[in-house]
Amino acid sequence: GVVLIEDVATNVIVDTAGYGSVLSARELMFAATDTVTVRDGSQLAAYGDVRNDAVVNYSVTGDGALLRLGADVATLTRSGTAGLTGDLIVEAGAELSTSYAAIFDATKNNQVFGTLTFEDGAGNPVLGGALTLGAERISFTGTGATAPIETPGLVFDQVQLDNFSALDELNFTSYSGFDFYGAPVLGALDTDQAPLLDNLTLQGGALNSYVGAGGVATIQAASFVFHNPGAAVDTSAAPANAGELQINATQAIFGAGDKAIRGFETVTVNADEIVARGVIESGSTLTNTTSVSGDVVLNAGRITGETGASQTLSASGVLTTLQNQLASVLAP
Repeated sequence: GVVLIEDVATNVIVDTAGYGSVLSARELMFAATDTVTVRDGSQLAAYGDVRNDAVVNYSVTGDGALLRLGADVATLTRSGTAGLTGDLIVEAGAELSTSYAAIFDATKNNQVFGTLTFEDGAGNPVLGGALTLGAERISFTGTGATAPIETPGLVFDQVQLDNFSALDELNFTSYSGFDFYGAPVLGALDTDQAPLLDNLTLQGGALNSYVGAGGVATIQAASFVFHNPGAAVDTSAAPANAGELQINATQAIFGAGDKAIRGFETVTVNADEIVARGVIESGSTLTNTTSVSGDVVLNAGRITGETGASQTLSASGVLTTLQNQLASVLAP
C-alpha cells in the first residue's frame, strides 16, 4: 500500500552534536514544507536486518524536503510541486549511516555536504544499498563535459556517477527533467560486461539531450525504469536533436505518467525484455505516454505489458522493432 505523509512541520532542525550521542533507530525520517537541516557534527544512524521484501511506498503532496535513513527499502512519490520552497541541507561534518537505504529529497535546493556510509550496527561496510536523490532538476555530465553555470538542482559528473555503481538500487527524482551533457554513462559493467546496478530509476517529466552531434549518453542496469507518477512537468525549451541515447538493460520498463525523451536523434533500447507499466485510474487525465522527438529502435527479446497496464510510445521519427537472440530463453 501507500503511506501518506501529512501535517509535516514548516522547518526541521536536527542537531545532536552537543549531546555526544548518535540518534539511532531502524528508520529515521524528517520532513518539512520549507527546510530540513542536519547540523555539523550531528550523527544519525538507521540499522537493522535488511528486508528487501518490506518495501514502504511513501506519498506526499506539495513542495518540501525529506530525509530518510532506513534498514528497509522505501519509495517516495511527490506530486503537486512548484519548486518555491523545499531545501534539504546536510552540513559538512554531519555523519549519516544506514544498513541499506537512504532518501535525500528536496523540491528547491538539495545540499548534502555531510557523509553517508552504508554499514551495519557494528561498523562493518555493507555491500550494495539503495539511494534515492530528488531535486528541482538533475543533470548528468560525461567526462570532460560541464553543465552551464548556475544550473539548478543537482549536477553529477562522471566520477560521481561511477561511484554510484556499487549500489544495488539508484533512484533519481527530478521535479522537472533530466539533462545529459557530453557522453555520460549511468551504471558501470563488470568484467563479464554485465550491469553492476541491479535497479536504476529515473522519475521525472523528460530526458533532454545536450550531448552534441555524435555524442552518446548511455544507461546501463539490470532493471531500468523511466516513469513520472508525480506528474512532473519540464517547462524548459526542447533542445534541437543531436546525439543518441542508448539504454542497455536486462529489463527496460516504461512506467506510469506522461513523459518525454527530447533532443536525441536516436533512442536505442537493448533489452531482454521491454515492459509497459502503469494503470490509468478512473477519472485520470494522464495517458501514460512516452513521447520521443526522434527515431526509436527497440531491440528486445520480448515486448510485453503488465496486467492492466496502458502505455503509449510515440516517436516523431522512425520506430523500429527488432527481436534479439534472447527471445527463446525468456520465461513465458
